[in-house]
Amino acid sequence: MTETHDMGGESAARPNQPEGVEPVQVGEDKDLWDKIGFHRPLGGFWYRLILELGIILIPILFVSFWLTVLYPYPESLGYSTAFSGLFVLVFTAFDIGTANTLNRFVADSAIKNPAKMVQYIQYFIVYQAITGLVQITILSLWTILVMPNTPQAYGIWIILLVVSKQYPGYLNVFKTALGSLQQFNIKSAVDFLQSEAFQRLTEVGFVLLGRWIGGMNPAVGELMGIALGSVLGLYLDDFIAMIVSGYLLAKHLKPWGIEFRDLFRCEFDRHLVKECMWFGLRTGIPGLLVANTQVIGLNLFLVFIPQYTTFIVLSGMATQLVAITQRLVDQDFSPLFTEAYQNGKKKLCQYYHAHAMRFFALNTGFAMAIMLIVMTVLGDVFAALKLERYILTLPFLVPAAVARVSKTYFNYPEGIMIAAHKPTQWMILKIIEEGLRILFLYLTVVVFRVQDLGIYGIVYVLSLVDYPAYLVKAIIAYMFIDRHVFKMRLMTWQTLVAPSLSCGILFGIFTALKLLFLDPLMKWNFIVAIAIGIAGIAVLVFTFYFPLTVLLGAWDDNSINDFKKVVKMAGPSKILVNPIAKMIFKTVPIARLHNRFKYDEAEAFAELKELVALRDKSRQNAAAMPLSKKGRLLSMF
Repeated sequence: MTETHDMGGESAARPNQPEGVEPVQVGEDKDLWDKIGFHRPLGGFWYRLILELGIILIPILFVSFWLTVLYPYPESLGYSTAFSGLFVLVFTAFDIGTANTLNRFVADSAIKNPAKMVQYIQYFIVYQAITGLVQITILSLWTILVMPNTPQAYGIWIILLVVSKQYPGYLNVFKTALGSLQQFNIKSAVDFLQSEAFQRLTEVGFVLLGRWIGGMNPAVGELMGIALGSVLGLYLDDFIAMIVSGYLLAKHLKPWGIEFRDLFRCEFDRHLVKECMWFGLRTGIPGLLVANTQVIGLNLFLVFIPQYTTFIVLSGMATQLVAITQRLVDQDFSPLFTEAYQNGKKKLCQYYHAHAMRFFALNTGFAMAIMLIVMTVLGDVFAALKLERYILTLPFLVPAAVARVSKTYFNYPEGIMIAAHKPTQWMILKIIEEGLRILFLYLTVVVFRVQDLGIYGIVYVLSLVDYPAYLVKAIIAYMFIDRHVFKMRLMTWQTLVAPSLSCGILFGIFTALKLLFLDPLMKWNFIVAIAIGIAGIAVLVFTFYFPLTVLLGAWDDNSINDFKKVVKMAGPSKILVNPIAKMIFKTVPIARLHNRFKYDEAEAFAELKELVALRDKSRQNAAAMPLSKKGRLLSMF
């Protein structure tokens, strides 16, 4: 969790604050989502915090029901994963025309040319609809005419349901548009509803229906009935989420005079299509290579790894169990860099980067401390819940945690390269990455046959075989940005030292409490011990970790001022954020290291003032134009 000085407003107020920024006033939380600055993605993270905890905890609470009633056979999930992987290459190929288009152009055009922003969304909608119909037609014909003559004929209906998800494809359009406009609160709400409401309801309902039909009909069978029900349920939840996200996007645009139907017009010109296609081609070709690597890997795994459909489910379960190491760290900062870099504000980009890395580090510290202690009791949890069929999930946990905690840092520089409009360099980088992935995959599986070493060999192949390639890619990307985009300044103490010390201290306390209290309690009453353990972890994390980071010098005045803004933006997470904020603010006066490692923000704030002025001028110009059809589009800002 972090902070930084955020910006956007009208008049100066306090020292070291650029003109155009006002102190937060009561009732100003809605306005803060419209102001330029680091506070928007930061506020987006805190807004969704309680939602993320729900996404993490709900599956854990219902894991017994999930695995004993819905998916008693791991293969029922494995079929869906395997057959979906067959068409990754096709799906990715058709997405080339829109690859990263919204992420790159919407944030920039929202500052300089709002009407153009709407046209980008129009193009995306038209493209997704047309290519979705083409994909469904071609792949359905292939499935019906070719698949019956193959050993995979039993998966025909699964494949038909999987390919149906390609139309209309508007869910990703609406969610990406909300994210590019930095309406992270709305996007977070949609994500939560989709994963924990719509998806759970449709998946549970159709899996139970499929299991019942399969049990009544031996020609289908219970296992295949579950697989078909799962795929159908996961399709319907996307459709419901598309309707909800479209409604929320329309509601967000309406105050500025935009009707939802305007997004479905074709008012973009050939130049915009060419611009998007050329940009999408360069950033989309690597996606084809990624899909190609996945297809190669899938085929190698099916040939060389016995019971692959079982092990891939166990690996996937481990990935979900350690989700906290990524879900409580991830945040999309690319719209910030787009609006700053594309308007020549490199010092502001440096400021954003320094605070983004600090954000990642602080969150990684407490997420890893939690996950490490949870891993020590998962074996007892599986035994108590009688999940013997899934006990081989345990060896996957540590590699899965390593992979997930690293993913944020590996992907982060890619967003900056897209924001800086470096598609050619990004394409070359991704080609190198995919070449290395295929090389390591071939050497590991075919040449050295690591999977034959036993369960730990299989664990490495399914969890970490790609890790060296990702690491090399990330190193090259950071070096390129530092030399050719902007100097990547780092607040060393606030980013590396303070979070590491805090994580180590927190984990030490967790371990001591487990040995002294939790282990004896588990011998007496397992359920009570787990409940107390969860409560203890929550209390220590939210009342001890962040004040500890303050004492160790990970915060400064700018951090504190920005966090006060975030408290106003926390929405449903205020129940967690308010106590954390009080502990942080009370710790500041006694923190001797406070402000010792402060970032010099003067140049960044000067550029911020210029960016705010440019945005305000664009809005004023748009408002002054006549309300013709296209003028009305401009009037939204």
